[in-house]
Amino acid sequence: MAESMTTEQQVAEKTMEAEKRGMERVREGEPTKALLEAGETAPSTLYAYLAGASVLLSAILFFTRKSKDWSLFIGQWAPTFLALGLFTKLLKPSKEQPQM
Repeated sequence: MAESMTTEQQVAEKTMEAEKRGMERVREGEPTKALLEAGETAPSTLYAYLAGASVLLSAILFFTRKSKDWSLFIGQWAPTFLALGLFTKLLKPSKEQPQM
């Protein structure tokens, strides 16, 4: 009986330690908070405009034959901007009113 209590106590202690570690992961640092707040204040269309501008600039660079490497590099920014927009909308919804 004493061994089962010891095992139960060990399980309880491990569970409490795991909960404490989980709580530490939830805490956000100051840079993260600043980025999330900046994302919340940006209008939702900003990310779409940034993605479109990167595609447009990439096409201009590609067709003017200035630099194929730079055009590919800038063109790959579009998915990043769209992902940032989704991140801010899904994880931290803003207080914008939907327009009908």
